[in-house]
Amino acid sequence: MPALAADSGLRTDELGRLLTDETLTSVDDVHIVAAGDCAAPSGLPLRMSCQAAGPLAIQAADTVLSRIAGEEPDVIEPRFIAQCVSLG
Repeated sequence: MPALAADSGLRTDELGRLLTDETLTSVDDVHIVAAGDCAAPSGLPLRMSCQAAGPLAIQAADTVLSRIAGEEPDVIEPRFIAQCVSLG
């Protein structure tokens, strides 16, 4: 995992993901939003995978757009309809 978040001085989890709230906003700076695999939202049990990264990226974009519009962003509600499995 790249050390970008840790090197920034912002708090990260043990995997190097940026600690965020449920809107994917950094717990250290409200001007920073994490997207995809590099986000660790409020201890939610999301592993780094394409299955989680896609919905988190969409949430991050929605958070940025809400903030620009002066609105409170929605919180993430991850829902998965499938499970990724490796057979090899």
